[in-house]
Amino acid sequence: MAVKKRRRGKVVDKWKAKTLYQVVAPDLFQGKELGYVAANEDSKLIDRVIRIGMSDVTGSFDELNMYTMLRFRITDVKGTHAYTSFDGHELSRAYVRTLTTRRHSLVDPVVDVITKDEVPVRVKGLIITAHRVS
Repeated sequence: MAVKKRRRGKVVDKWKAKTLYQVVAPDLFQGKELGYVAANEDSKLIDRVIRIGMSDVTGSFDELNMYTMLRFRITDVKGTHAYTSFDGHELSRAYVRTLTTRRHSLVDPVVDVITKDEVPVRVKGLIITAHRVS
């Protein structure tokens, strides 16, 4: 015999409690608008990472911009504006695979560096050779 479930209280839509925050790029990218993010508290936005294509930020749709993704980290919230800092970039895997064809080699070293202002940075190089190397 089937048992009928009873509802407990009123259903509340959590989306209506959230507000939209405009995400703003750092001065390096002329403070352009990156998009909107929804959250119900300012503190929940801090350290959130936004990924966006470089062609969307620069407006240029050449080959390199199409395959480059930029990462921005939200560092400060004032009113309905969320301010970011540049957190890194990466090339898409599909683009890197098109660069390496037969009888070519791909060398990708990873080096951890500390800058003069005491910021740790991981540098990932990309070397494509004209002939196969061992």
